[in-house]
Amino acid sequence: MRVFAEIGDLLGAVLTASARVQTLQLQLEAARSALDHAVHQALGSGVERGELALASGLNGSEIETLLP
Repeated sequence: MRVFAEIGDLLGAVLTASARVQTLQLQLEAARSALDHAVHQALGSGVERGELALASGLNGSEIETLLP
């Protein structure tokens, strides 16, 4: 019986870690979407790409990946 309890504990840890990863993936997706939207709004308002790079911490090629 002890082996089954240990396996249950291990599987519980896997389940908890997996749920945390899924939550973080959803949060990352939402954050990327918000960044994409903010970059597009800033560019549409005349903000220069160099200023975007400083504000976002992204380099020029990373900003390019956010553009259509």
